[in-house]
Amino acid sequence: MPKAPEQRRTSPQPGGAYVALDEDGPASIGRQPQRDRELLTYHPDRWCVIAGKVVPLCGNLKLIQGMNAVLTGKNGSVSLKHARAAMADNGWREIPLELGPLNDGRGGRTYIREVVPGRYYCHAWEVPVVPGDARVIIPDPAAYAAWLRKLVDDGHIPGPAPHVVARLISQARTSAAALARDAKVRAELQPDADVAAETLRVLEAEMRRVGASTKPTSEGAALDIME
Repeated sequence: MPKAPEQRRTSPQPGGAYVALDEDGPASIGRQPQRDRELLTYHPDRWCVIAGKVVPLCGNLKLIQGMNAVLTGKNGSVSLKHARAAMADNGWREIPLELGPLNDGRGGRTYIREVVPGRYYCHAWEVPVVPGDARVIIPDPAAYAAWLRKLVDDGHIPGPAPHVVARLISQARTSAAALARDAKVRAELQPDADVAAETLRVLEAEMRRVGASTKPTSEGAALDIME
């Protein structure tokens, strides 16, 4: 059985879409690629703007025996005890499957979808580029972003810290200024300049929100100090 190609996920593209690419191009006719189950993970320092919302820039934890301290049983069960400890050391946390939008067929919830039983899995918002191809796209990034943002707003994922949003604003401001300047001489860059300006606006609104939630109060704390 040929080994499935490693997946490579790009940064969010203009408009908010993610595209995962393999190194070998489209799969040949009749090929049955394998795409393993992956948990979504988040990190407090990794955020981005997708479809007009500030959301975690998620990573993926492949559920493969021996990879990233994941242990699997013969019956398909998965133990994440050691994987969670390893992720925590680097600041990462998993997004629990039960927060997903799909029924798992056993009365629970999930965000992993089984495309080819036992062989090919993707997330709820992803679809294969074409049948028999290991690549996936997110055709509706707005739905993906809305789900992630709801996890933040509902308290399942801690929101971005002010210093993180400030860093993103600095990057977005530089990008927006450069694209606005270039669009004056290259009209085809105007859509990209508009996306950059909107991204900056969204981040500035987020900073006003997180800044208001972290302002110090006027109340002091009593403290008894022993001489």
